[in-house]
Amino acid sequence: MGMVRFPRLKLSIIKTLFCVFLVSSSALALVKANADMSERLDAAYRLIDQGATEEALALFSAAFEADETSLPALMGMGEIWFTAGDFKQAFKVYDMVVQAHPNQIVAWNRRGISALNLEKYGVALESLSRAVQDQPMNGFFYESLAWAHFCVGDMESAVKEARTSALMYQREGKFSLYPLLISYFGYVTLDDKPRAVTSLNFARRSAREAMWPFPVLEFLEGRLTGNDLLASVSNKQEETEARVYLGMQLKQEGRSEAAKLQLDWVARHGDRGVFEYTLARSINARFHEKKMGSL
Repeated sequence: MGMVRFPRLKLSIIKTLFCVFLVSSSALALVKANADMSERLDAAYRLIDQGATEEALALFSAAFEADETSLPALMGMGEIWFTAGDFKQAFKVYDMVVQAHPNQIVAWNRRGISALNLEKYGVALESLSRAVQDQPMNGFFYESLAWAHFCVGDMESAVKEARTSALMYQREGKFSLYPLLISYFGYVTLDDKPRAVTSLNFARRSAREAMWPFPVLEFLEGRLTGNDLLASVSNKQEETEARVYLGMQLKQEGRSEAAKLQLDWVARHGDRGVFEYTLARSINARFHEKKMGSL
């Protein structure tokens, strides 16, 4: 989301999808018949790369009007709305994609993340599960599903998907600290302290220092105070994440009111472009339900 942590879909991937779509639709004749449309879509991709999203959206919309099942047009529009953080529009577009192209796992993932941001948890879980149905080697897909389980309080499933995510990232030659943070809080919630500690130890061995969210790890290890953690952020996205992790840690320590202050700040002022924003809102909602049930 320009402003979001969710990885941007590379234009080369969108173009590959376009090529596959053409080939699978009786290639040569279709390419010749739609040469002009192909040029427009290619121009739209270049415009996205240049940051001219309004112009790109106009071209994608024109292609969509010509063919409402056009995969490159739909994926292009979806990417623009998703990157802008307009999850309502993004969900509508990705929903159209999976209706017309049910095997498009990128769209299932983006549809699920959009639903999660809209707090449609059941839809999010169904969609994100569909994205990993064929066990793709994609750490982010499993991480997305882990966050969804975390948001609904299903810690066993969250930890399971987080561990798979870490493994897939490793197979991709990548590393992300977030699945290990999910594992840590999941195990703490499940009262499995040894595995929680193991998650932090593994994170310490694998993490790249000085890169966010490394300060979160140092905070959980006791090397930084909560104030130190908040002082280490450099933008609203990082502050959103820091306050959520601080709030969850305070909650684990039994300091409910202090935790609520952090989570309330995120719910009111946080960056919607990170999973932790929705997590804070879901924790607050469960807390409110529990409180109302006790009245």
